[in-house]
Amino acid sequence: MTAGQEAARPSPTAAVAPARTEQEVDQWLALAAADRDEGAFEQLVRRHTPALYAGALRATGSAELAEEVVQDAWLSAWLHLPGFRGESAVRTWLVRITTSKALNALRRPQRKVPLDKVAEPSTIGTEQEAERRERAQAVRRAVAGLPARQREAVVLRDLEGLTYEEVAAALGCSIASVKSTLYRGRRALADSLVQYRPPRGPTIRRPQPGKAGGTHA
Repeated sequence: MTAGQEAARPSPTAAVAPARTEQEVDQWLALAAADRDEGAFEQLVRRHTPALYAGALRATGSAELAEEVVQDAWLSAWLHLPGFRGESAVRTWLVRITTSKALNALRRPQRKVPLDKVAEPSTIGTEQEAERRERAQAVRRAVAGLPARQREAVVLRDLEGLTYEEVAAALGCSIASVKSTLYRGRRALADSLVQYRPPRGPTIRRPQPGKAGGTHA
């Protein structure tokens, strides 16, 4: 970097110009954090932790595990920021790191919770709540069992809500490849979760024209 380029870069901890877009601010902070500006990194953490935690919670179903996932993701981001080239949005890059950590956490053996730490179940809506938890756990197990590429695509698109363009940027492939991978992943999930599909209603036969019953000439 030349002296002129260094002078042109504003201090990352200075007030951000209001004309900048959110993505531009993220890119600006990420470049500064890559140069080991801790203040810029702290701003990135404040800006993105709520969304990353929400995504980790959706993926893992555990508040404690989601917190660990996000902390691990930020550590990984700090270590890998010098190699971040800005080929995708900073948010997309962070979401992919967090998603990878969450999926790795799901594959780890589940830790046992001491019995004295387990809350007494409520008598109101217990059955419905148990069914909901069972379905959620089944979905997480099914997602964790997908091939790696399908697993990432499904989580990024269907759980994190990234656009096809953002998923393609995160995975380093084309949008057509993302759609194909998603199709295969969703089909595999549907097959794994067939027992949780709602029952089909009765088939209603519609009368054929000219065959209305009941009367004869």
